Amino acid sequence: MSLVNSLFDILEQFRDKLIHLYPKNEIDSIFFLVINHILGFSRSDYFLNSYKIIELKNNNKIFKILDRLETAEPVQYILNSSHFYNLNLYVDKRVLIPRSETEELVDWVIKDNIDKELTFLDIGTGSGCISIALSKHLTGNFTAIDISNDAVDIAMTNSNSNNVNIDFIVGDIFKHKFITKFDVIVSNPPYVLNSEKINIHKNVLKYEPSDAIFVKNDSPLIFYERIIDICKKYMNPKGLLYLEINHVFGSEICNLLSKSFFVNIELKKDINGRDRMVKAKLN
Repeated sequence: MSLVNSLFDILEQFRDKLIHLYPKNEIDSIFFLVINHILGFSRSDYFLNSYKIIELKNNNKIFKILDRLETAEPVQYILNSSHFYNLNLYVDKRVLIPRSETEELVDWVIKDNIDKELTFLDIGTGSGCISIALSKHLTGNFTAIDISNDAVDIAMTNSNSNNVNIDFIVGDIFKHKFITKFDVIVSNPPYVLNSEKINIHKNVLKYEPSDAIFVKNDSPLIFYERIIDICKKYMNPKGLLYLEINHVFGSEICNLLSKSFFVNIELKKDINGRDRMVKAKLN
């Protein structure tokens, strides 16, 4: 156990031990998440107390977390906490860690559908991040489905802790028959090609559920094709579909939608300038 016991020195230890895994700005962000979790300190608190001596028990807790971080375990799994659209969600290795790109998708859905009472379906809910964020800001009935029992358990936990009412379903979207129709369907399905694993950070490959991320190279649009079929059967006339996508397949997904009687198709870039979201209306 290191004898370092000021916040300034602990931050230097984080930078030294994690530099082979993350860029400096990301290491700093991880450090601030950790001290907020252990000490309740914000970034401002750090700068006011950077040379403060940390109690031994808290010092030990921080260094135990650092030991796990050195194995590339994501900080969100270590802390069992992920922030998404101003919500705090429980996460562990059974569900994908919510991404900022998905926040952009949620923001699009909310801005389009504010002040309307609608029925919503979240396909592949995972931690429940999409459906929970939507239900916090929109009015209507919310349904979410995932094939994983574990994921639905976590989504229900997050729904309860955030005081929202969502109908969760454990089911395979390639087989499940819904008993209602929906005005809005949203999905962030698996879309990263297996061949792209070479470019994926090892903390993702080692710890996050691969079935929630990757698709076979020979069937990259399999989930989008199925979601379109679901829309044809279970979407109300003039309903809206919102999808997060692999930027490589933006044109192909738009063409699929056009051939399937969708209109007003919009392809939207994420904050990094990559095609990341599609919106379409069922004709």
